[in-house]
Amino acid sequence: MTEQAPTLASVLRRHFGALCIMAGATAVGTAFCALASLTVTDVLHVAVFRTKSDTLDIVIYMTPLLSMLGALTFIWIMWPAQMLQGFLSWRYGQRWYVIALATPALVALTFSVYDYLTPDLSVINPADDWEPYRHGLTVERFLRILVFQLPVSIYTALYVFKLSTGGYRRLTLATPFFVAAVLGGIGGYYLGQGQLKLDANCAPTMENCQPSH
Repeated sequence: MTEQAPTLASVLRRHFGALCIMAGATAVGTAFCALASLTVTDVLHVAVFRTKSDTLDIVIYMTPLLSMLGALTFIWIMWPAQMLQGFLSWRYGQRWYVIALATPALVALTFSVYDYLTPDLSVINPADDWEPYRHGLTVERFLRILVFQLPVSIYTALYVFKLSTGGYRRLTLATPFFVAAVLGGIGGYYLGQGQLKLDANCAPTMENCQPSH
């Protein structure tokens, strides 16, 4: 008795499941980044322009909110490329070279969503040297998106393969959360260090506050 080939809907569900796992990891990484930054600025040092009550409010309210926004933004930007990868996986099977050859198209699709559908919030409070955002895919932007797209595509292919074979499922599920927590903690540490340098160059009234170079 031959094994029935998976339907397109079932393959897309698996790919969307992988996307949701990575979105959860994004939320964890965002939370670790915020908490690590607060640890540097408010625990290991004394925050210049923030009280302990403000710090507690950030931990209780802002951190979960930022984590949720990070996860939703990740899904919003990545889901079209994820569905295209799912279609290719259904059409050609678990062939790694197909995904490798399709990577430029996946990057271009992800960038299109980010570039044209994601609002530019910098216009709300523009800096003195602010310039309008210029749309379009450049080599530099392509390489930046490629850095994010490659791990997503590789993990998705690995997740779907392990899900179909039943091997190392716990490790496959836990890995993105562990990596996100580590990267978020490191990023939060350097973010906190940058905030300390900024606070050191600020006047007590927060006037004429200029970042250090």
